Parts: sequence; C-alpha cells; structure tokens
Amino acid sequence: MDTSCDFYLSVLGFTLESHAVNEDKHEEYSFLELEGFHLELIRDQKKTYDRTAMPAKSYCPYIAFGTDDMTKTVEQLTARGVTIIAGPLEIENEEAWVYFIDPDGNVLEYIQWY
Repeated sequence: MDTSCDFYLSVLGFTLESHAVNEDKHEEYSFLELEGFHLELIRDQKKTYDRTAMPAKSYCPYIAFGTDDMTKTVEQLTARGVTIIAGPLEIENEEAWVYFIDPDGNVLEYIQWY
C-alpha cells in the first residue's frame, strides 16, 4: 500500500484523503483525490501480489487522465522511472496518448486532445 500510495501522491499528484485498516476483513484502504476525481486503493492483507506480471493488450480496463502537453508528461513519467507500456501514440490532428502502469501493474493512460 505504501508503494502504491507514494506513486499516486508523488508521481501523479493525488492527495491522501484517508487511510484505514479493517482488521476483521484483513483489508487496508487508502482514499485519494485529484481535481475532484476520487480513487480508492484496497489491499487484501491475506493475498500476495505479483508485481512482475505485465498487463495484456488491449489494456482494458484502465483509467485515463488528460494532459495539455504529452511531450512534457512523458518526460516526467520517464524521469520518475514509470514503466511505459505503449506510446506515445497519435492520431494526427486529433489526439495523442500513452499507456503506463502503476506499481501494482494497473494500466493508466494520459491523453491529449488537439
């Protein structure tokens, strides 16, 4: 949970709203917020996670975030050691996008519309 929270807070700019552990259910929760978007991270404390598995294409489902500058966004992700799995890709005069993963292998996307 600490690694995932750190990624969303320091790399993507979320803020931590709250964190709790439910001892009865053996689950840990973190609630995060970014510009009105709320994200809940849940960790089953009884489960071991394989962080080495890469997601299969078509990368669905995923969460997409908008950006106004794809070049700068990709540079920032790369500088922070984020694993980019595809892109940046582009449809000329329409949009550009890049797929990347969080520390748990969840697929995320940044998209820029022109």
